[in-house]
Amino acid sequence: MASTDDLRRSAIQPGDAGLGRLLRVLAVVSVVFLAALAVAPLRPYFAEWRRAQQHYNALASANGARPIPIALQQIWKPELGIADRCISCHLGMGESGPVPGDPLFAAHPKIPHEPLEFGCTVCHGGQGRATTRDAAHGFVSHWDQQMLPREHVQAGCGTCHNDSPAPRVKEAEALALRKGCFGCHKVEGRGGDEAPVLDTAGLKPIGDLNFARVPGEQTLTNYMRRHLLDPAGVVPLSLMVPQPITDAEADLLTTWILSLRRRELPAEYLPRDRVRRMLLAEARPLMSGEAAFGAYCSACHGPQGEGRNYGGQPTRFPAIGSPDFLDVASDAFLAGTITNGRPGRRMPPLAGPNGTLRADELASLVAHLRRLGPSAPARAAVEAARPARGWARSSTGATARSATGPRAKVPSSVPRSPRPTRRRARPIASTARWRGAPKARRCRPTASTTPRRCAP
Repeated sequence: MASTDDLRRSAIQPGDAGLGRLLRVLAVVSVVFLAALAVAPLRPYFAEWRRAQQHYNALASANGARPIPIALQQIWKPELGIADRCISCHLGMGESGPVPGDPLFAAHPKIPHEPLEFGCTVCHGGQGRATTRDAAHGFVSHWDQQMLPREHVQAGCGTCHNDSPAPRVKEAEALALRKGCFGCHKVEGRGGDEAPVLDTAGLKPIGDLNFARVPGEQTLTNYMRRHLLDPAGVVPLSLMVPQPITDAEADLLTTWILSLRRRELPAEYLPRDRVRRMLLAEARPLMSGEAAFGAYCSACHGPQGEGRNYGGQPTRFPAIGSPDFLDVASDAFLAGTITNGRPGRRMPPLAGPNGTLRADELASLVAHLRRLGPSAPARAAVEAARPARGWARSSTGATARSATGPRAKVPSSVPRSPRPTRRRARPIASTARWRGAPKARRCRPTASTTPRRCAP
């Protein structure tokens, strides 16, 4: 048996746990941690915004302007919930003032309000607190609100305005009305309920979109444009009716969708048009029958009511402008269908107490539908199209008789029509041969003194 001394010696000896190796690993980790602590304070000296401000000071000195201190700059608006550091690089749009030599330091374009009063992200989107280019523009995986691209920058006016003053947004909304988008989609309580509401479609989070069938960059702008051109190709089994639009029209409609980005604002920040619409309940202008048809009917039934049958769509949209339909549809039937819709069909209710169309607009729309059908021609047009009475013969010595005067000479240029060949009419066979009737007996000629004999 082992003695007590042997047991004591085996207890105090180091085991096989690799204590020396663990100590070496701990020493290396400690050195790395200390190095990271030493480098961390130096990171701001190599930041993008610092290089931009150094470049600004160099251009300012060359143009006789005053340099600025190197530091982060931001616009803080707690009532709007923003802290925008965009002016740390876009120094010409802040209090520093623009300097020539680099578009990054240019002044903000002329707009009706002061940019510093609203900040940057309220209109342009993006991530205001970020200090790097990609993160500030919102093109990172953890941020849903990307900055609007340059060609759609006017869509930012829709954040505050109901009636956008931007020319491109006005043109885009007019195109959406002509293409019939409001027939299925509802915007600010106006439109059908067949498709999703588009009040905040311009603020749709990127994380909610499936880009598996969307070629190109993964941005909200590219997704919306592709969806307009090929709805079922982007969203399988989509019931959105594909519209025959050009690439330019798709870009314009994308601007309109991005402008649907209304957000809640304090009363002191509301523009006049929004105050009139929200607080004073100002009614929108009445639409004509033609405008209402384009906004609510043309997308499905066609620009002239000719009807449409889209491939892959289970529903055929009838031709409501055809004479066959308008002859049997009364004004009361048309008004009732527009008001109540068609249960079980893709026709939403568009009028009534909770509808979109007011009574005057409904009457104008019904009258416009009546005008889509062909109207009776005038009597003068009928008389002018009636052929002349009389006859005409060929040019070789022939004459022609007109409906209004005596004989007139036929011009020699008129070709002579061939004279039809007359044929002798053949006698119609006796009906006695039908249905098994007996044949007629034939009589043989005999002498005049004897009676005639007829053979069977």
